[in-house]
Amino acid sequence: MTKRNPVRQAVRAALVASASAAVVATPAALAQSSSKTTKLAKIEVVGSRILRTSTVTAQPVVVLTRQQLNLTGEVTIGGILQSISQSGAALNTQTNNGNDGDTFIDLHNLGSARVLVLVNGHRWIPTLGGSVDLNTIPSAIISRIEILLDGASPIYGSDAIAGVIDIITDQNFNGAEAHAYMGIHELHNASLAANPTLGLFSPIQGATHWTGKSQEYDFTLGASNNRAGALLSVGYSEQAPIMASDATISQVPVIGTGDLAGNPFTAGGEFLIEGQAGPYTLPGRNCLPSSAPGASPGNTSLGCNLAGPLDGPYANPTNFSAADNWNWAPYYYLYAPQEQWYAYSQAHYRFNSHVEFDTTVLYNDRTSQTQLASTPLVMGAFGAIGYGSANGTFLGVSATNPYNPFGVDLVPYIPGTAGYANWCALYGTATCNSQSDAMLFMTRRMLETGPRIFTQDVKTFFFEAGLKGYFRAIGHDWYWNTHYSYSNRSNVGTEYGLEDTTRMALALGPLSTCQASPGCVPLDLFGGYNMATGQGTITPAQASYISYVGVNEDGVTQRDYSGNLTGTLYNLPAGPLGLAIGYEYLENNGYFTPDPLVAVGDATTNISEPTQGREAQDGEYIELDVPLVRDIFLVHRLSFDIANRWTQATWQGFANPTTPVPPHFASNSSGRLAFKYAPIRSLLFRGSWSQGFRIPTISDFFAGQGQSFDPLVDPCVANPTLPNCPAHATQTVTQLPVTVGGNPNLTPERAISRTIGFVYSPTYLPGFDVSADYYKVEVVNAITPGGIGPQNILDFCYSAVSLDCSLIQRSNSNYKANGEITDILSLNENVGAIKTEGWDVNLDYRFPSTP
Repeated sequence: MTKRNPVRQAVRAALVASASAAVVATPAALAQSSSKTTKLAKIEVVGSRILRTSTVTAQPVVVLTRQQLNLTGEVTIGGILQSISQSGAALNTQTNNGNDGDTFIDLHNLGSARVLVLVNGHRWIPTLGGSVDLNTIPSAIISRIEILLDGASPIYGSDAIAGVIDIITDQNFNGAEAHAYMGIHELHNASLAANPTLGLFSPIQGATHWTGKSQEYDFTLGASNNRAGALLSVGYSEQAPIMASDATISQVPVIGTGDLAGNPFTAGGEFLIEGQAGPYTLPGRNCLPSSAPGASPGNTSLGCNLAGPLDGPYANPTNFSAADNWNWAPYYYLYAPQEQWYAYSQAHYRFNSHVEFDTTVLYNDRTSQTQLASTPLVMGAFGAIGYGSANGTFLGVSATNPYNPFGVDLVPYIPGTAGYANWCALYGTATCNSQSDAMLFMTRRMLETGPRIFTQDVKTFFFEAGLKGYFRAIGHDWYWNTHYSYSNRSNVGTEYGLEDTTRMALALGPLSTCQASPGCVPLDLFGGYNMATGQGTITPAQASYISYVGVNEDGVTQRDYSGNLTGTLYNLPAGPLGLAIGYEYLENNGYFTPDPLVAVGDATTNISEPTQGREAQDGEYIELDVPLVRDIFLVHRLSFDIANRWTQATWQGFANPTTPVPPHFASNSSGRLAFKYAPIRSLLFRGSWSQGFRIPTISDFFAGQGQSFDPLVDPCVANPTLPNCPAHATQTVTQLPVTVGGNPNLTPERAISRTIGFVYSPTYLPGFDVSADYYKVEVVNAITPGGIGPQNILDFCYSAVSLDCSLIQRSNSNYKANGEITDILSLNENVGAIKTEGWDVNLDYRFPSTP
């Protein structure tokens, strides 16, 4: 019976952790000797720099061949990689909120920033957050994809905690090839019927329609011979959008709950005012007197939802409930639209049998779009909680605004506060203390200005050039390579559906001031919105005056210099003692420039500051392949792989637009020990222990501070007797303001990865292979966006722990003051740990050949 190599047999497994080892033949290894005997090809195994004649590896690897890629039916590399069983939940075109049109890969749920992506063994261009957008890698030129399912920082350096993906292109393409693809989605709209078994509503099949067409075209031309080769590939692809409103199951936030899971910021809006001029009435509206939180003695107030025919029935006009929520879901994308084209070229030239030159150039241009519902405007004393301020001054409504139904100034703070005084000074109303009332709260969904649309124009450029070859020394062949790569990614983002809050202040302010301002049109926020007709009382002229288009830009430039040398130090009785050494210098420069109005807080979106930073790494490594025993009783093969890498890192940038951060430094040493033990030819045991590390990204370090609005609970509202609580804490909205951003004082993450498993290819059952690998990865000092999180900050402050109280601000200046929470500082921190463990199992059977 034919003897078989168990690992070579297992390479055929496609979408699970196989026991295969990917190979890359070097030109020197393919050279023939002057004798009649052909030298065995020495190959580079993914996860190792040592060239060897065996494909057996101590670490689990997935290999996807070109044929297997074609059989998946996917047309993008991101779609293929996200379908493998080891893939976690990473961004793709089905992620609408918070995505720039990127597609990432996550291995074993450790996060996309902890996966190292290579193309032909060289680092690919990252985003500011450190992840690689797989959309930038053309699928037409790929020969195979190699996925190392183990930590590899001792070999490749930072980021290789969860694994390494190496995308290998076709190096010997001859001829011409073209592909065309078109697909479309068939959606079934359905009505909803009660399902008593589930306790929910289930869809009943209704009308069918087609939407979301995708198409891709590419053309590849190449020629190669024993000395040189060149390839050129161009392509175009387009993904049409699918709206959440296109399918019944996505027409509401949670299927079967209607608007209950919607948003409290409604189309018509609601308000709560307090003052000395009451009691108030508003004819034609569903309004009732209300006791305002913290109301002054003798004052009266009015709570009003702009309901009735203009915004549907409200269960309780003064105490807003979940039944009054607004359905935002139909405005979102299920598939975000995207269009891109690329031009890719590569070439190599062999000067002689000892030296070869290679180069790669790519240009990729992608436009994409995401969409959110219209702006949820929040004004009044709690205007800090939702875009209701102009350059730090909260919005109010002047008595002379023609749409103010009360005839008095509605100011954003209770009389006597600093905010109130600022508002009065802004409009020159020196006596407004006795002539004004407090607008405690007012919301309005700005449907008339349209949905918030975010477009991205991403341009990616990659250039790589290098030399590689071999020489003979101390009786053995030595292989070397030196490479330089330069890559740049720039993204120009355009935001539609935003409002200029400085213009809103003019449009809501004194009529005389508005009339004196060119183009100003008084704004009506009290008229409501008719959901039945899709019309509101904000006229096109009003909407045009306050609307604006924002433009922001971000970019990353990467430079990578590397050199490697590998060969045989000595021939041991069990085989050659292999050695690899190398050096790499890696530098990333990145920036983010927000729209000027967004940066100063004059826009109805989250405030965001600029990002600017640089990080650089020097790395040196050594690797040894030590064969110990071979061909004795119960030991067919036994060998160890030992590696270590030393890294020195530095970073500097700006913590805010005016404060430079001096250089910070960190160093790291990470090692690996792996073994392969084959008691018999058909059975292989393998395992590895390795240390990993990840240098924080430019975004981790230097992301400009900005606002987020998170669903949080103020512990002091339910229990004012908790430690550190103010006497009169209030919370009128479910989403509280949180300041998020980078932290230049972060330190590198560290990890320990362990794998152990086996491969079995029984000789009594030709064609059958089974492999199983247990993995466990523990990340400590993990970088967490927002640190321990804003809710934990609140809970720890107002408890016996009493931590992080300085990170909380209330409307009257600090965490102990009465009033609403106006900010929680929640920056990136090294906190906690991540642990993931599991099994990768593969069963593979290839039927015997038949006619």
